[in-house]
Amino acid sequence: MTYEGPIRVLSIYGDNKTCKTSLALTGPYPLKHFDFDLGFLRAAPRFRQEVIDGLVSSQTYAVPLQLKPPRIMGVRELWAQFQADYLKCLEDESIASIVIDTHTQLWEVCRLGFLQEKQDNQFYADGNIKKLQTPDGKVVEQSLRERLLPIEYGEPNSRMRSIIYAARSKNKVLIITHYARDVYQTNLLGEERSTGEREADAWKYVPGLCDVMVKTELTTIEVGEQKTKVTVPQATIELSGVSLGAVGLTIVEPTFEKLSQAVTLTSGG
Repeated sequence: MTYEGPIRVLSIYGDNKTCKTSLALTGPYPLKHFDFDLGFLRAAPRFRQEVIDGLVSSQTYAVPLQLKPPRIMGVRELWAQFQADYLKCLEDESIASIVIDTHTQLWEVCRLGFLQEKQDNQFYADGNIKKLQTPDGKVVEQSLRERLLPIEYGEPNSRMRSIIYAARSKNKVLIITHYARDVYQTNLLGEERSTGEREADAWKYVPGLCDVMVKTELTTIEVGEQKTKVTVPQATIELSGVSLGAVGLTIVEPTFEKLSQAVTLTSGG
């Protein structure tokens, strides 16, 4: 069944073990999960029946261990593999939603993969690094590129945008997760100090490209006549381009459907 609700791109962020992946896996079925940090292994037991029924499936991507820094190896190839799998998923009309978990890691793969392309261009086909001639006429080996120049971020940014735009164009629901990081502020002495707040450790264009962004946390509720205290997840809507009235709403034991309903109701739909 095609999802006709208001959320096409959902961004989820939170600290470790606050059920980011569990929330993501409640998206419209059938659902394809792209796993970059083994989050599926922790969440899968909660979705055992959905996995058995073929409604939820996951593909794992292991980011290669870099044994010879600053030389980057295998990341360019990992990005190419993800692209091929993602395009195949987009063309599969039976897939309703796609989860990228985490999008934080995907951005690292995209960025480092492009840097690897730059490094690869510094080598001859025989594996030897290319040489340069200095202004004084000496021939020396190039220094291996260790970072991208600011002007070079246009290409990886374009690649990341295409991931989101492609999902929209194929009428897929895209759910992306992110880690959380500390928020820092510079004081009058020019020192950076933590504010104690947390924000999404996300590719910087995510807030402008997603429909809704939520923060996951854990909370305690009382259940039953004995008022037993139980720890459960909650999600607070921090950004919503669909309904400003939904911003600030907190949903206990959140699901994609609950978030969709909250956005619909507050938008007058």
